[in-house]
Formats: sequence, structure tokens, C-alpha cells
Amino acid sequence: MKQTTSNTFRFYNCKALAGEQPLAFVAAGLYEPQSEEDESTCIFLVDHTRAVWNMSVTAWPSVASFLVRKEDDNVIMNIGVYGNIQRYSQAENKVYEDQLPEIPPICIRGANIIDEYLYVYGLGPVYRTKTSELNVWEPVNKGLPENFFLPDGKPFGFDAITKFQDSLLAVGIQGVIYRYENDTWQPLSSPTQAWLHGILVTPAHEIYACGKRGIFHSTNGRDFQPLDLGVKHTFRALAWYKDQCYVVGDNKLFMLKDKTLTGINMPLLDEVSAISASEDHLWAVGGQQVAWSADGNEWQLVVFESKVTQ
Repeated sequence: MKQTTSNTFRFYNCKALAGEQPLAFVAAGLYEPQSEEDESTCIFLVDHTRAVWNMSVTAWPSVASFLVRKEDDNVIMNIGVYGNIQRYSQAENKVYEDQLPEIPPICIRGANIIDEYLYVYGLGPVYRTKTSELNVWEPVNKGLPENFFLPDGKPFGFDAITKFQDSLLAVGIQGVIYRYENDTWQPLSSPTQAWLHGILVTPAHEIYACGKRGIFHSTNGRDFQPLDLGVKHTFRALAWYKDQCYVVGDNKLFMLKDKTLTGINMPLLDEVSAISASEDHLWAVGGQQVAWSADGNEWQLVVFESKVTQ
């Protein structure tokens, strides 16, 4: 009989934290909400065996969470789908509630810390804040479509942004690929019109983008070509760990090597929704399970109790 973490939570996102010991943030919604309108979520800090701490429950879905280490404080940032922000100061033991500027209305799809900035993005504008401040936001939208709509009238936005050399690369709705240089976004030619969900730059500066109809590869950050993988999965996440590229597709975990996909046996997880890697640990979540691995092959389950500390 498969062990489950809880009959209360549904885990859908994770963020690995750096360090010798396994640590990660995981995002959980209610497994059986009382109504369709109930979007309550909670962010847990988990170690190698259990949940050790949680943020206060929010009424909105969490998109991304980060730990920002400062000289005099550790700050946890929790970003919500509607531009909501929870900011927890460990030094003050206090949670601050913020909101991104809503011009136009926002649907946040992701966030990423790149150099000294935290970038937040989705359907609509891109915002960033310095990690030394975390409460002063500025738009980063020069070169993006006017009013954030594509020529066919559909909304424009990014699902993922990452660093490539001295620039940024972003992918999103209808297969858009953009590069950010000299304070300006520039559209690149894309091999697909299907939604792109993730982008990864390897230490060797190879680039992989994944989405609704496949995985795409580039070596120069400008020209992307589809990989012939023999499958038509919807790929939602990429992670680089121990010199290997891991991919989530159709709720399963794969390894991508030499342009070939190999399925990874995950007996502890019924499904895989998201992955995240630090230097020493690879994390995966899905359904009612959370698991981590030190080598990408042997996995350990994190056991949850139903109780949430408010």
C-alpha cells in the first residue's frame, strides 16, 4: 500500500533551498475544498522527513516562494497568482501583506531570483524588486506588446524567465520567446505557437524550453529547434541536477540525455506536478506526496500531518 502524506493537502509546486541538508518550500492547496471558489493555499518548509514550519494560510493560490538571506534577516517571499505577496521577516517574526501594481489586471505565472533582483511575471507586465529591498517594485516592460495583447487579440505573458550570459530569456503564451538586453525586450523567432511553460540554461550554456507540444533546444539563445522525442507530452518544468536535465511531462518525471527521454520510476509518487533542484538535492511534488532525492534515482518521502499551524 502506497504511503500518502495527508488526506488534506494537494501539493503542486516546490522550491529547493541551498544547503547540505534537504530543505524546500512546497505549496499545497486543499485536497477536497468545500467549494470551487475556495483557493486557499499554504506554503510549508520541509526537511528530509517532515514539515517543520508553515506560512499562514492565504485565500489565493501561491505561484512561487523564495528565501532571501540578508545580513540582518532572513525573508521568505510568497508570490500569489493575483499579484498578492506575503513577506515574512524572521528577525521581526512578522508577516507583511503586499500587492503588485495592477496595471493592467494581473495573472502571475511565475517568479525567479536573478542576480540582485526578484522578477515576477505572468499574463501582463513584468515587475522586479531588488532583493535588498523586496518592497519597492518597478515595471520591466520596454519592448513588450502594447497593453500586453498579441496582434490576434489574445493576452500576452511569460511563464518563465531565466538568465543567459549577460541577458535574460523568457518564454510564454503562444510560444513567445523574448530576450532582454540593454533594458529592452526583443522578440525572437519561435518554432512553435503552443504555450511554453519552462526554460533552462545548462552550465554549458545549452538552452532547453518546454511546453505544450514538446521540448526545444538552442545553443546561442536566439535560434530554437524542436527535439524529435517521439512523444507529444505537455512538458511543464525543467531542472538541472548532477549534470542531468530532468523534465516533468504529463505528470511523469523524465531524464533528457542526448536528445532522448528516459522515464524515471517514481514508486513513491502517484504523479509529478513540479520539480526543483539545489546543488545537493532534487525535489518533486504531486498529488498528496512530496519526495526528495540525493542522486536522482533513490527517493525519500516527506510525511505530513493534517494539522496546519496558523
